[in-house]
Amino acid sequence: MTEQTTQKTLPIALLTGIFLIAMSLRGPLTSISTLITHIQESLRLTPGQVGMLTTLPMIIFALFSPVISAASKKIRLEVLMMIGLMVVSLGIVTRSAGNTGLLFIGTLLIGMAITCFNVVLPVLVKRDFSKWLLPVTAMYTLAMGLGSGVSSYLTIPALHLATNHFASSLSGWSLALLSNLLLPVIALIFWLPLLRKTRTTPIESGSSLPENHHYLWTDKNAWSISLCLGLNAFMSYVVFAWLPSMVIEQGYSQHDGAVMQTWCQIGTGLSGLAVLPYAKRFTNLRPLAICMPILTIVCFAGLLKAPLYATVFSLLMGIALGAGFVTILSLFALRTQSTAQAATLSGKSQCIGYLLGSIGPVLIGHIHDVSSGWTAPIQVCIMVCTLWTALAFFAASHKKIAVLEATTNQLEIQKSQCLETASG
Repeated sequence: MTEQTTQKTLPIALLTGIFLIAMSLRGPLTSISTLITHIQESLRLTPGQVGMLTTLPMIIFALFSPVISAASKKIRLEVLMMIGLMVVSLGIVTRSAGNTGLLFIGTLLIGMAITCFNVVLPVLVKRDFSKWLLPVTAMYTLAMGLGSGVSSYLTIPALHLATNHFASSLSGWSLALLSNLLLPVIALIFWLPLLRKTRTTPIESGSSLPENHHYLWTDKNAWSISLCLGLNAFMSYVVFAWLPSMVIEQGYSQHDGAVMQTWCQIGTGLSGLAVLPYAKRFTNLRPLAICMPILTIVCFAGLLKAPLYATVFSLLMGIALGAGFVTILSLFALRTQSTAQAATLSGKSQCIGYLLGSIGPVLIGHIHDVSSGWTAPIQVCIMVCTLWTALAFFAASHKKIAVLEATTNQLEIQKSQCLETASG
């Protein structure tokens, strides 16, 4: 009776821990955008330094994802989560020191920690919630949006409070950035007893399947999933960077542009709720995977042809991009045969995804400068979404990705067994 209770209680506790970590994923990155003017003026940052400050996390996501993927095969996933929470907390404190060098070092640490969460969370979901992949993924995506909203909401009041009521050698923005520490600390406190309760080993340690899944770098099915995530990231970061400018060119004010961006972010958060009703209906995610880039195309076309409804299109675009992201994350688990394979696919896909994501805003911004308008860039975005749609058809197949039978050690074992059988 006690064992059954523990088994029921632990997944609920683990699920809560996953949601708390998800709430810590976006806030440390999105909240800095609301303070970037204050930081730039205080530290006298150049435009290039400001650009690097916002691009650095994506570069870390891309470069560090394969490293975390490899580490997940040697270190317990729960331990990796704890390390990530400690590193993101350290990064937030370091970034808030009021020094240019420490600002970048802290941002680097935050990027490394969030990369750990990005890669490991889908693997945790596959391992412990394999029967509820889509709803759990959708719900932790919703938690990401909620956490981002909480962090952004706290940042400006914290700035005013620090500026008006605290005499300190630190700037107001430094203390405001420290407010991002709230959610990671809550998650850290929650994970401490959870870490002691769980006794899992590193993934696949006792499995007959190979731990080395490098063949995924040449597998066409794995590439279709990776490129889907990459194009989703490409479009997401383009929209997050340029949506206000797109609507301003259509005759809206700067305030209206900020409101459209807010509606898009709300849509991204609501995407988890939008996917949940279909969680039990779709054993094959192909319809959902294809519909999301098509909806994004409709929204871009609407911004060009019917700008009067830009608010509606901004909200729907956020839902489409967010639901597309949820669907692709679910594919990491649905199309793999083991948690080790899922970890490798997650690391590879996020490496490719964030590389494309970092290119998107720069490329579309350059096309805007060359064409002196947003019509040509939006047309390019529509073409990218068309490619995303085609790749989604293949990526969302119901078939599992084949496991390459083997590593050198396994071949040697098989050879020895064959020789023993022949001699016998």
